[in-house]
Amino acid sequence: MLRVGVEGDAGRLPGAEKYMEEGFDEEGRPNGWQKLCSHIRDEVFYRMGIDDREIVALLCGGHVYGRCHPSSSGYAGPWVEEPYKWSNEYAADMVGDEWRLVDCSDTWLDAQGAAELRPAPGKLQYVNKKKPDEIATPDATQFTPGKYKVASGWVNVRKEPDTQSDIIGQPQRDEELTLTAVKLFGTAVRGRLDTSGWVSIIATGGKVLFERVGELELSDGTYRVENEQPLRTAAFGGDESGERLPPGDYELSGVSASDGVICGEVAGKGWLTILSPATGVVADRIVVGFNDKAPTEDFEDPPAPNQMMLLSDMVLAWDPAFRAVLELYAEDEDLLATDFGSAFKKLTELGCDAVLQPAVA
Repeated sequence: MLRVGVEGDAGRLPGAEKYMEEGFDEEGRPNGWQKLCSHIRDEVFYRMGIDDREIVALLCGGHVYGRCHPSSSGYAGPWVEEPYKWSNEYAADMVGDEWRLVDCSDTWLDAQGAAELRPAPGKLQYVNKKKPDEIATPDATQFTPGKYKVASGWVNVRKEPDTQSDIIGQPQRDEELTLTAVKLFGTAVRGRLDTSGWVSIIATGGKVLFERVGELELSDGTYRVENEQPLRTAAFGGDESGERLPPGDYELSGVSASDGVICGEVAGKGWLTILSPATGVVADRIVVGFNDKAPTEDFEDPPAPNQMMLLSDMVLAWDPAFRAVLELYAEDEDLLATDFGSAFKKLTELGCDAVLQPAVA
């Protein structure tokens, strides 16, 4: 947690559950959260001349690194998926994710590989997990083929839809991918890349990993055919030409889609059906450095994106003035970096006016 000193006290501040009460309000927030919010303002930061915007900047920047440990604070887990690099993920996840209150008795976290998120006895915190009976079957029709951007820290590209299949790539946050097919698998929605492999758009646990950012845009180029395929006389609706295309790499032009079918022309030979409901995917677009050669890197399955928020974090989303700033930082990482730098400089220079004055000749 962010450590600051008040009148010589360098303890953990601002006191994650101070003034909290039994029960919940009509919106499901623990009673007493407004008093905790006032504590953060009046008893901690305002006394140091830190205003609301600076409070949010300091917490967004300070909590993007590290994690809590039950053996020291009683709380458990990291605030963000990648607690080792700068980002605005804390702010973005705070306003964009669903959060659930848990205590040490919530053993359902164990079955989801999130036992690390159970706090010590007597402590409460929020987690980014859903109970098994809360995970509804998503509507896969909302996720049509198109351009998708990674909305998580990173995702696995697997050779097959099965989550135990080999990992063949790991695109990072904000990378854009073209998904040519989308299917429902239980409580997960997965998409097929035009360059081979499958990704989870919605994970089995309900977390949304991708954001759709555009319509399907197909590319001409080199496509790899794994098995012999028939050619057709026209892109859509044409008859088979009688010629068959042996396995290999081919230059395809005029790649386009119609009614769930994707075709491309092999110059001088005919049209290849790249994808259709009947045949599935028969050819992948080749990208140098990704799938042009057999994989040489052994990808490790990254740890599950287990995240938590303290009650003192959640008040930033519940208090209207704090939330207004939080939403700014959720949309603008550069703005957060600028504001955090200024606020942190101000914080670290408190009480040092005499030291920081230029020397007088």
